[in-house]
Amino acid sequence: MKRLKTFMTVVFIGFMLTSIGSCKKAVDNIIPGANCNDLSETWVAALNAYSLDPSEANCEAYVDAFSDYVNGCATLTSAQKKELNDEIDAIDCSQ
Repeated sequence: MKRLKTFMTVVFIGFMLTSIGSCKKAVDNIIPGANCNDLSETWVAALNAYSLDPSEANCEAYVDAFSDYVNGCATLTSAQKKELNDEIDAIDCSQ
């Protein structure tokens, strides 16, 4: 049940961040050549793969894509990044 709650929380946060990530700012992204939309699309694709097959490999791919989005999207504030990194840290792919 905890895993479902965590998953639903992440989906909700993902939806919110996708909305936030579509706003553009004139600043450089941390990940060269990537923008928030590209990172968001990769993250959503990983989330979809994980939701269809909740394997450990898909979970790890999802966590990696989520982390890339959080750390690479320049439109997120430091507070948002901290909160989302805390969420990432709470995901346990070994279950």
